[in-house]
Amino acid sequence: MLYDHYLSKSMFLNRISKSIFLFLLLFVSLQRLHAQDNDSLPDFTASDAVNTDERTAVDVSDIDYSKVDAYALSIKRRYKKTDDLAHDLTAPYTTDEDKVRSIFIWITNNIAYDCAEFHSKKNQNIKFTYKNQADLDAKREKFYADYAARILRSRKAICEGYAVLFQELCKKSGIKCEIAVGKVSNNTSAIERVRNKKNFATNHAWDRVLISGTWYYIDATWASGYCDKNVKKFYKSFKPYYYLTPLDKLYVTHAENEKQTIKRNNAIAKVR
Repeated sequence: MLYDHYLSKSMFLNRISKSIFLFLLLFVSLQRLHAQDNDSLPDFTASDAVNTDERTAVDVSDIDYSKVDAYALSIKRRYKKTDDLAHDLTAPYTTDEDKVRSIFIWITNNIAYDCAEFHSKKNQNIKFTYKNQADLDAKREKFYADYAARILRSRKAICEGYAVLFQELCKKSGIKCEIAVGKVSNNTSAIERVRNKKNFATNHAWDRVLISGTWYYIDATWASGYCDKNVKKFYKSFKPYYYLTPLDKLYVTHAENEKQTIKRNNAIAKVR
């Protein structure tokens, strides 16, 4: 009887020990997975969304845009409507490439990054009530047209404003353009790790435009210049590197969230 008692007690303690061991093993495994996940998804500060690199990015294009650029830079008129600006920027040209270049040069030269808006704490999420898809499309179109017009008047914008203005001017010029969203940072190694993920939080908006049947990326925000580290002051400094990059390459500083890009172009408007 006494032997059976000790045997039962020993088996009970053995089971408890195994349970504790399995629990500790599971805990360690979860901690390792968590550490790996943190390693693969680096933390980004708010200022990562803004270009703070004062170096001039290399122009990878071998095309001479000097005549188109000179024309776009010669337009000094103050505009209130995107229709008028789009007409004046593209009237001399017959190809979509020249039209897109003219729009790009004008925006990067005339729109400054809005540092005050970047630091604003106001809620910028915009949602619409609508009866059907046609009603939603009409409200979205009006919202973005009004938004672009505000950018023209103030000559300042955060990334969303740059992207919306570029898209509106392309649309008025008969050029297909979509807004892309994703993560950006001058920490290129961190961006490379994020790029391998299917879904991740976004901090930036730019454009992708269709020219002669091929889609290209354009980031007028980062091409227009850079800000100081605290995003208090903007410095105009043209960076041609952010013009017409093929979809299969993108920029070393950008990682597109394709899922969010599709949602951004098809769903209810959301302004960041």
